[in-house]
Amino acid sequence: MPKKSKFFLITVLVVSFALIISLADLFSSFLTIGNFAFLPSQGVKISSYKIYAISLARSSTSSGASENIKEVKTRSGAGYVYQANGIYYCLASAYENENDAINVQNNLKESGTESQIIEIPVGQISVDMSLSGTERTALLEALNSFKANFKTLYDISISLDTGVKNLVECKLELSKQMDKIAKVQQDFESAFKTKLTGEIFKTKLKLMEQTSFVQGLVELNLNEKVLFSSALKEFYIKVIILNKTLASEILN
Repeated sequence: MPKKSKFFLITVLVVSFALIISLADLFSSFLTIGNFAFLPSQGVKISSYKIYAISLARSSTSSGASENIKEVKTRSGAGYVYQANGIYYCLASAYENENDAINVQNNLKESGTESQIIEIPVGQISVDMSLSGTERTALLEALNSFKANFKTLYDISISLDTGVKNLVECKLELSKQMDKIAKVQQDFESAFKTKLTGEIFKTKLKLMEQTSFVQGLVELNLNEKVLFSSALKEFYIKVIILNKTLASEILN
């Protein structure tokens, strides 16, 4: 075979091999960038969970439980009236861990205050529909945002009550949380501009309420530690109730 032909053949083989490697690397990068953002997926599922609330009063009527709101708030409690099985409870605080609730109940008992631990169950959320990677990410962040928001507001309230952070620092943390919640809502609405099915629309409404809750808390601009602590607890319980309601609405 002539030298030119051999050289041409070798050149073609080298270039072809390099092209194959480059295409393989490119395809691999497509698959890993953005968590498979362009690949379709089948829905999402969020596990159920429970929150354990401390109730300082109970009544067979909403008005009866509401009579205790002012007193609970003056003790930096939430003063949130929660209904379960026909009984109305005036809640003071809530915890992700049952042992934390038990410890608080024991501390209250030692100080002469009787209380009751109330379980607030939040059901599993399952959305079965074809989603792009971007849509799935936005939906997961949205559905997980309620519990995450509860945890953040809870942490801020604990920091305030224990003196780890002062009122100004806690307000700053709240403002940062407001920005995070607003971004979750913005990303969700951007991902589902033209796909407002029943579950998506219900989620959008609850996200708007959650953002409104945190915005309202920021705008209250409370300058007394007890009042601000009370408001934080009230709003983190409201966020959990939003999550509970959304789970129930999607199930039905």
